Amino acid sequence: MSTITKKDVLKSIRAARREHVTWVYKAKKLVNGLEISKDEIPLKVTSCEFGKWFYCDGQILL
Repeated sequence: MSTITKKDVLKSIRAARREHVTWVYKAKKLVNGLEISKDEIPLKVTSCEFGKWFYCDGQILL
């Protein structure tokens, strides 16, 4: 059985945050009418790791 360290948790949170920031950036481009490729269109809030966490395990914190 492996132990999850604080360092591992922080690494995961930082990676999820980076993905979420990218997702929001793509959404802003779309809203502002800027060019965005069809495969980059953010259709679901759970398409990034932060969204997957927030709408699953993160709901426990609310």
